[in-house]
Amino acid sequence: MFIEPLRTIISPDDMVSAISKAYKDVTGSSASKTKLGLMVGQVALETGGTGGNFGSVHNYNIGNIRGSYNGNTTNISGANEIIDGKEVIVESNFRAYPDLMSGARDYVTQLRNRPHWWDGLQSGTVEGFIKGLTTYPAYFTANAATYERVLNERMANYQGLIDRYGKTGLGLFFGSILAAGGAFAGYKVLRRRS
Repeated sequence: MFIEPLRTIISPDDMVSAISKAYKDVTGSSASKTKLGLMVGQVALETGGTGGNFGSVHNYNIGNIRGSYNGNTTNISGANEIIDGKEVIVESNFRAYPDLMSGARDYVTQLRNRPHWWDGLQSGTVEGFIKGLTTYPAYFTANAATYERVLNERMANYQGLIDRYGKTGLGLFFGSILAAGGAFAGYKVLRRRS
């Protein structure tokens, strides 16, 4: 079903919160600050538009994912794409979502459904993520070095929100140790007697 393209304005706080919740919904675990930062940076880059970061989200499609969602699609003209080395304006069908959480969950699901995209995200590095996203079928066709530079800039723009909604690295570290059978069990806790 064709849905009229509708620009959906999303605050940075709502966007970062939704991506964090979607990651947990899809994977069952919280995203580390690094992984959340990579996703937020990519979404900010993909939906930058003339209004700034997240300024060009249509129908809650936060990842600018093509195709349809539950049969719903919209057409956004004016998207630039590199074809045969030349930048051209194309018209494409993009997924249309009923709300932000549907769009965020589908974005994370799409990353997870492409093993090289997911492995890139799980690497926890910008370089690894870019490598994964440029492996066929590529998520983007822009110059990888430019994409990497802008991704880093976008991540920095939202570091405060990423810190608020992402899981800390130490929590992941100690959680892994405890899950691995309590590696600290063999150590005695020394107490000072008073």
